[in-house]
Order: sequence, then C-alpha cells, then structure tokens
Amino acid sequence: MPISLQEAIDMAQRYHVAASSRGDRSEVADFFTHPDGIAVHILHGDDLMIDDVIEAMKGFTDHHFEPMDPWTLTPLCEELEKARVTGAIYWRATPVDAASPLMEAIVGEDWVVERGSDGKLRFSLYINPYHHQLPGSASTGLHTQA
Repeated sequence: MPISLQEAIDMAQRYHVAASSRGDRSEVADFFTHPDGIAVHILHGDDLMIDDVIEAMKGFTDHHFEPMDPWTLTPLCEELEKARVTGAIYWRATPVDAASPLMEAIVGEDWVVERGSDGKLRFSLYINPYHHQLPGSASTGLHTQA
C-alpha cells in the first residue's frame, strides 16, 4: 500500500505525543527504523539521540503540535514503500518553570519514512532544518544556532 501524506503526518503526531508524554524509550524508539542511531538531525544545532529527545521534552508540559500547510510527499521507492515528507509544525508547550513564558516555535520537518515488514510506518531519517521561536517565546532548549 503506498504511503499517504496523511498517514505520515498522523504517524509523526503519534511520535510527538509519545516523546512529549514522558513515555518510555522503547515506545519512542519504535517510531524509528534505526532506534540506536541519531533520532533527529538538527541542521543548525546538536543532533539528538532518542534519550535526548525524551529529555528535551521533559522541560515542558501541555505540548501541542500542529502541522502547518503546505506539506509535500515525494515517493522514493514503491517496492520498499519509502517516501520523503517535508513541511512544518507549530510547537507550543508550557515550560516546567512556571515563571517562564510559553514556548512557541515553528519547526521545519524533513523526513524519510518507510513501511516495515510489520506494516508500520517509521522514520528512517528525521531532519529539523530550522526551529523559529516566536517573539517573546521561552527557549526550546535545543542548543540551536538559528
């Protein structure tokens, strides 16, 4: 079955919920074809392993992730059910430090997703090309350079 754009976005939303809900490592790792490698490549900062992603999310509560139009899906290989997906997500969260302002950012998303032999869609490559924090926002804490 070919990968659809909505299927990829839905999978990413489930990943964001799992990572931000302080879920266990195995739950988050199941979203990746290579769970022991780099989970998220940040082009302008430090790459994140799965444990780093979970740790970064612990600084916030009440996460909200909203896909922003436009999104594109480019099939890469029909036999292997692999596709590239690009777009952006609006990320809003409340810092655990209640004295800090709300954290709001527009995060670039550039993924290669593929369907495993078990039928599940997973990230084989996950890149964040940018994190644009909105004016007055608390820091994402991701050691970004842009």
